[in-house]
Amino acid sequence: MAEIPAPIANRAELVRNEIDNGSGLGWDQLARGHHDINTTLFARTPTGQDFRKQALSGNSASVASLVQDVLKDHGNIDVLHYNAAALHKDTVLSQPIETFNTDLAVNIGGALASIQTVLPPMTRQANGSILLTGGGFGFCPPPDFLSLGIGKAGIRALANGLFEDLKSKGVHIATVTVCKFVDPGSEDAKAVAEHFWTLHSQPKLDWTWEIQHS
Repeated sequence: MAEIPAPIANRAELVRNEIDNGSGLGWDQLARGHHDINTTLFARTPTGQDFRKQALSGNSASVASLVQDVLKDHGNIDVLHYNAAALHKDTVLSQPIETFNTDLAVNIGGALASIQTVLPPMTRQANGSILLTGGGFGFCPPPDFLSLGIGKAGIRALANGLFEDLKSKGVHIATVTVCKFVDPGSEDAKAVAEHFWTLHSQPKLDWTWEIQHS
């Protein structure tokens, strides 16, 4: 089992799978990458960018299928980054159960489906990073964004709950918990991207399951 993941600069090609809202922080995180990273972006909504594929991240079977496509195309995924979220403003009295369930499918279900699909090859290689975008609403959920707060709490629980078990298998799961509003292209967005890079690049002995950005 490799104790230290191979640095990106020394890899012939690093395959990164990004599941994103289609705009926002995900683009800054992609831009932080180097020329030797082969990135596949699955976007929940079209934004005019040149996507290889588009997927509704609320459909867990669709997400799992698309991740499988990347595995077939490239043979492996070195980094899975789940950055999708349903930004749905509703209160406990006004939100229909149908949209609540759909929100949770995007906010946490798609992450679980992606992890379940990518884990077998990562554990076979004893190498890989699973990076999740968390949020401060997971700590302090506002009453009019409950589904998002529950989803972000779930993202944090996934990273924390799986960290030690996956570490023993050579896979680093971690989250960047973003505790403030961040504009795309801003210095904060670049800092968040740097946090993800730091998590991926950590030697195994220094692995952590969370970085908070505030």
